[in-house]
Amino acid sequence: MADNYCHFSEVISFENEGDRDWVKEHLEFYRKFQVQNDGNDLDFEEQPGFKEFDALCEIYGLEWDCEALDFEYDLSADDVHIYSEGFGNVDHAIVFMQEFLRQRDPEGILHLTWAFTCSKPRPGEFGGGAAFITAEKMEIIDLYEWVDKKRKAHDK
Repeated sequence: MADNYCHFSEVISFENEGDRDWVKEHLEFYRKFQVQNDGNDLDFEEQPGFKEFDALCEIYGLEWDCEALDFEYDLSADDVHIYSEGFGNVDHAIVFMQEFLRQRDPEGILHLTWAFTCSKPRPGEFGGGAAFITAEKMEIIDLYEWVDKKRKAHDK
C-alpha cells in the first residue's frame, strides 16, 4: 500500500497589528468552535458563536459537521506561516488566503504552490500546482490538468 501526500508552505506577512489579530481571531475561533462541538450531541444553531461559525463554513464551502480547516499554521508577531506536512487541503489554504486579502489587504497579492507526492513510485501519483490570489480572483494551475490539455492539443 502506498501513501499519498500534499505538501505546501507559505508565509503571509503582516502590514500592521490588525492583520495578526484578524488571523488569530479567524483561525482560532473556527478551530475552537469545531473542537467544542466535535462529537457532541449539541444543537449547532443554539451554540454561542454559531452565526460566525456558519459564515466561516460558508466561505470555505464546508458543512457544519465538517472537520476543521485542513492546514497547519504558526502565528508570530510579524506573519502567519500556513503549511501542510503531508495531508493539507490546498483549497482551504487558498480560500483562507483570499479571505485575508479581502478583509485586510484588498490591493495585495498572494501565491501558493504545492506538491502531490506518493510513498511509492506509482505513475500518475505525482504532481502539484500553483495559485495566484487577489481579493477578487484566483488563478490556479493544476499540473494534471495542464498536461492533459497539452496532450489533447497534441493529439488533434
